[in-house]
Amino acid sequence: MTASPGPPMPLPLPPVLPPAGPGAGSPRRPGRPPGAADLLAQGLLARTDAIAAVTEHDGPDGRTIRARVAGGLDLEVLPDRGFDIGRVTVGGWPLSWVSPVADHRALDVPAGDAWLDRFVGGLLVTCGPENIGPATGRAGLHGSHHHRPGRLLERCAGVRDGVPFARMAGTIEYAAVFGPSARVERVIESSVDSDGAAVLRVVDDLSNDGPGAFPAALLYHLNLGAPVLLPGTTIRWPGTRRVEREPCPAVPDPSTMPGPTDEITESVVAHHDPLVDPDGLVRVLVTAPDGPSVELAWSADTLPYAYQWTLPTRRRWALGIEPASAPLFGPDRSRPGAGAPLVPVGGVRRHELRITVSAPGRPGWW
Repeated sequence: MTASPGPPMPLPLPPVLPPAGPGAGSPRRPGRPPGAADLLAQGLLARTDAIAAVTEHDGPDGRTIRARVAGGLDLEVLPDRGFDIGRVTVGGWPLSWVSPVADHRALDVPAGDAWLDRFVGGLLVTCGPENIGPATGRAGLHGSHHHRPGRLLERCAGVRDGVPFARMAGTIEYAAVFGPSARVERVIESSVDSDGAAVLRVVDDLSNDGPGAFPAALLYHLNLGAPVLLPGTTIRWPGTRRVEREPCPAVPDPSTMPGPTDEITESVVAHHDPLVDPDGLVRVLVTAPDGPSVELAWSADTLPYAYQWTLPTRRRWALGIEPASAPLFGPDRSRPGAGAPLVPVGGVRRHELRITVSAPGRPGWW
């Protein structure tokens, strides 16, 4: 593995992405452009950071870490916003949803519905841990994670097994004087697979140092926008039973994006009992008409709840796929701790997300 310099502070975790598939470092197939291994082997690149790089920036909206992988994603990680993932592009086209809200400043205490005043979008917005969903007497809408500062532990980029990659790791603290001290150690890795699809993987290890058990209510708001999201884009869940939070006439069929409306409205749907693949993942496929597809997958055992948010309004147009460790609404919400699982003292709970972006290979798409 050849990597560009970065802080030598690796997390005690295995490499996030599995080894590249068969043929990843072998001679390229006829008709396909040369890969990273070909260019390096032929001496056509002087530096690996030409095809994979991680850089840090400070600006008026806070710190940003940019990760760029040739043939894959160009993304920004936001350390001051819970180490979440902001804007993401593929071939110059947006993949993530961009909100009309432009104020990126984190809130000291996101009480009530103030969370919405800073909802600028992005590919990954983490909700919790005090609460997910509507504000309660205990915590505001969607909790505080997205407004907590993260600490960068590691960043590196380079070529591994002939495949370019970028990797970032950080930690987000949840600590209270009169409560447990818990933390999330997050690893984000971007790469490409042997078929040339862009791959992004996020692994969270939530650990509890005590005293007392820690209620782990976390929801991962994965947000897509145009051009993946168009009228007619399909959203395929594996064998789920759908329950709407309330009817939304503007979204008559949650499995297909409707035409846009000028009405400000939203559809929120729970997907119960999805099929789980042999790898222990739930996989949802979002496919644009004659365009790219995005597969969103997550660890079914630790993220047993899943929701779909559709915002069909013009100039707000968005889709959110939301795996969660706890219920957002429904009867399970009446259980102790609003149904959040408890992490015991000394315990670790792992949540995993995988996003794969594929294109049909025709002009006009990345």
